[in-house]
Amino acid sequence: MLQGNMPLELFSLQSLEKLSLANNQLSGQIDVLDNGPNLQTFQRLTNLTYLDLSYNNFSGDWELDALLSSVTNLELLKLSYSGISVTTSNANHYVNLGLRILSLATCSLKVFPVSIKSMTNLVHLDLSNNDIQGHIPDWIGETGRNQLSILDLSNNSITGTIPNVFGDWSW
Repeated sequence: MLQGNMPLELFSLQSLEKLSLANNQLSGQIDVLDNGPNLQTFQRLTNLTYLDLSYNNFSGDWELDALLSSVTNLELLKLSYSGISVTTSNANHYVNLGLRILSLATCSLKVFPVSIKSMTNLVHLDLSNNDIQGHIPDWIGETGRNQLSILDLSNNSITGTIPNVFGDWSW
């Protein structure tokens, strides 16, 4: 039940590999990329493999592809119910191929991030409770190369059929 802002000292720990601040009452603005000499961002944490900020009261607008392109060792990214809004430019389709868990529930996403298509190691994808509209993309069936074991697209305004993303399983 930690309260207050995220300690800025965390961003000076360049050897940091795992950061979990989930299930607290932390708040404050968090930036993804450096926009000036005094900002503290995740771009400095080049060894980070695990980032879980879910279930907090942060603020900020994060561009997913920019984050994944700058923190290239991430295997787990959980921002669900963190207060952070996530956007995607869908410009860079091949970012962070090693990501295994991506949890972006309630992050105000409006589209399917195309970069997910190239995440061949993805086993857990949660895009629930967002503002995604339209058809489920055909490429969602290629996500994780049949390793995907959790797919949550609930509480969006999407239509269409979900391809068989679970390999030989029949439903």
